[in-house]
Amino acid sequence: MKIGARIISIVIVIVASISFSFAPLLNVIGYEFAAVMSILISFLSGIVAISATRTNLFKSNRFRLNRKYYQFYFSLILIPVIISTATTLLMQDCPVKDGILLYFLFVPPAAFIGITLGALAAQLKKLKYLSFVLLYLIVLLTPLFEIYFRPQIYLYNSIFTFFPGTMYDENIAITSKMILYRLYSLLPFVLILLLLANRKITSKSASPYLSVVSFLLLFGAIVYLKPVAEFSTTESVLKNYLKGEAVTDHFIINYPASLTDDELRNQILNHEFYYTRISETTGIVHNKKIRSFIFRDKEQKRELFGAGNADVAKPWLGQVYTGVNSYNSSLKHEIVHVFASNIGSTFLKLADSWNPAMLEGYAMAVENNYNSYDVHYLAYLARKNEYLFPIPDLFSGFKFLTGTSSISYIYAGSFIKYLIDQFGIEKVNRLYSNIDFRAVLGKDIIILEDEYYKFLDSLNYQNNSATAKLFYGYAPIFKKTCPRATAVQIDLGWEHYSRSDYFEAYSIFNNVYNYSGSYAALTGSIQSLIKMKEYAGAYKLLKDDYDKYIESSYAFKIKILLADLAEINGDLKYASILYESISLDPPNEYYSSIANARLYLKSISGGVFQEYIEGGAIDRLLILMDHINNSNRIHFTNIILSLAESADLSNHKIEQYITARFSKSLFGYSYLNSRIADYFARHGKYNLSLDYSRFAEETARRERRPVYTENLEKSIWISKFADSVLSNVKYK
Repeated sequence: MKIGARIISIVIVIVASISFSFAPLLNVIGYEFAAVMSILISFLSGIVAISATRTNLFKSNRFRLNRKYYQFYFSLILIPVIISTATTLLMQDCPVKDGILLYFLFVPPAAFIGITLGALAAQLKKLKYLSFVLLYLIVLLTPLFEIYFRPQIYLYNSIFTFFPGTMYDENIAITSKMILYRLYSLLPFVLILLLLANRKITSKSASPYLSVVSFLLLFGAIVYLKPVAEFSTTESVLKNYLKGEAVTDHFIINYPASLTDDELRNQILNHEFYYTRISETTGIVHNKKIRSFIFRDKEQKRELFGAGNADVAKPWLGQVYTGVNSYNSSLKHEIVHVFASNIGSTFLKLADSWNPAMLEGYAMAVENNYNSYDVHYLAYLARKNEYLFPIPDLFSGFKFLTGTSSISYIYAGSFIKYLIDQFGIEKVNRLYSNIDFRAVLGKDIIILEDEYYKFLDSLNYQNNSATAKLFYGYAPIFKKTCPRATAVQIDLGWEHYSRSDYFEAYSIFNNVYNYSGSYAALTGSIQSLIKMKEYAGAYKLLKDDYDKYIESSYAFKIKILLADLAEINGDLKYASILYESISLDPPNEYYSSIANARLYLKSISGGVFQEYIEGGAIDRLLILMDHINNSNRIHFTNIILSLAESADLSNHKIEQYITARFSKSLFGYSYLNSRIADYFARHGKYNLSLDYSRFAEETARRERRPVYTENLEKSIWISKFADSVLSNVKYK
């Protein structure tokens, strides 16, 4: 038995390591491989520890590990890292250092934990293996209660060390906090193993069950104390960081001290308006106050909650987690998730079978705002330009997660919105809790798909392949090259860049680009070269590799950057061609503004263009405001509004600029007016916001009209109810 268990364990890890070399994310030595191997090897280590009780593993009922078992465990840990490192270098050509370090931080302690749990279970006279499995599951799964009961989505776990919460945060680097947790997590196992190694257990002394109870108490203590050690987040912890609290009729809003009074009032009014609108749209009654946590930035959100790049809701807790600037992009979406908890069917109050397409599609349909576009329009573009995701596949299990997120979200949202319009919200609410299309709607999903596509085709929007490329030309994380190693190194490169160590930053970015082809690494290299005034080198690098990105979402940013460098390097005609190509066929209004603003700036003598390209936010803002005139005011203002939030320029100056340049009889472009309305709302100028919301709605194109109509309705609602809503708010 002893030889069999060891041989079987070695065979299992060899087969698993080789198999993983063909699986997305697991095919490189990195976070996923280390985490999965921690689970596998810790479990096998415990099984072997139990099987060894028939040998000299326990001498006189004390735990004593023979040399051959040291050799076995050393091999069990070392074989996978050797195989994965070799396959990574041979098949993926990714850097391995960070992955190897993660592996040795994760796996050897996990193996030690498995051995300890096996030794603990081996004391028992009966059901040793079952006892081990139960103890193992307690250690592995107990931290999940933190996700269920606490305001966090990340995990620190004794066996696999760390889980970031979502795949959107690609950078998983070893941190001092991760190392401290690894030491912290080993405490109960070290103490129990010392007990087993030095205390003889006989019928006349303590019962072996006392050791099990002692372990459970010790393990329970480290889990309980995790928030104190800042390895877990409670509401109290969040309140310590998010200093403010506002209690409204329907929300308890915790917000950062950096939020201004105007911004806070705008947040409150947006929360309350969306609550009213969602209640009307869904017919769902939600009686409890919703807890809303607003984080200062993505770094604070990643540290305290775990999903720095994604806003999230926990419907079962009635909580939403967003950032300061998320009120227009995702706040309504997340509140919909909480409302939908009232029709959810699982213990998490989510869609039936935890189906992600139904879960996100329902929220997208009710929100009907993806980057200020109607979801039907974007689904129409996806279909017209052959960015496809068959509806039956989309709603099958968890296939929703395998595609580019924008495609998954938009098709799911458009399809559910179509069902709402065809069958009514009540039936779709029933479908949310029972995803049986035939039982609820009377038709199979294949028939519904065909009818839905006919509906999309009948919309006859003007096709814009550039817009489709902008939204759908991204690769999902599963298809990226070395995504974890790339993200870690890119962040390191930007750290050097922020310290003005541009040469080192360039070296890091360039190295990453050579093995990954990452757009972020390429632009980091270019920006570093620009800071070093190596314009010729930057231009050559970008021009040589421009074709690699021409069919991706990055094509437009690359084209603008290439045109900038062409202009600086004296290739004036080529620069004009690039700018004009975007001006004539822009993916959206913002890119149109960038291209047209650049075309105007390059016509000004005196080095203004180069000053603008090399300048920071405030420099660019001042240049634009110095050279504004009626011919370029539309495009300049669009960029000024984007720069205003990051530049140290008073809101009063921006307000003066806008009101001086835009009269009620010359309200310009719909998109621009919507941005102006948002700017004024954010800074408490509700009457001005209402004016520009009306201008935006009056001239909106079909693809934006539903969004701008709701924005106008929100402005009207705020003008009517702002005083009464704000007068009822209690601040803590």
